[in-house]
Amino acid sequence: MSDPAFPVPDLENPDFAPFWQGCREERLLVRRCGRGHLSWPPRPACPRCQDVTLDWQEVDGVGWLYSWTVVHRTPLPAFQPLTPYVVGVVELAAHPGLRFLGRCLGDPQQLRIGTPLRVRFERVTAEFSLPIWRTDLTP
Repeated sequence: MSDPAFPVPDLENPDFAPFWQGCREERLLVRRCGRGHLSWPPRPACPRCQDVTLDWQEVDGVGWLYSWTVVHRTPLPAFQPLTPYVVGVVELAAHPGLRFLGRCLGDPQQLRIGTPLRVRFERVTAEFSLPIWRTDLTP
């Protein structure tokens, strides 16, 4: 998908810039504090221990469907051709409690809580790739 009307986040926002750079490189990155706790979304301090020594760590993009909804109508013109589409909450298998919100590809009729998913990266513009989740687990 390469759509100039697609709503692109602020790729220079210092809280998220490393995440979006990782997506451009097809790597899923999350925040890690000095004590090793992982968190998403990024915050100014670790939500578990309040450590402010933060870095980024690549994680395996395999998880399972925690919850989802099917979007049939959207006010955003760039998303209208995609309808109906699934927006899901995906919990990473290797990091219980670490969850991502995103579009899930696959037949909505086949989705169930616990459905295995893997992140893929969809190029939207030359500078922006979006993480999406697929039921196809092949790397």
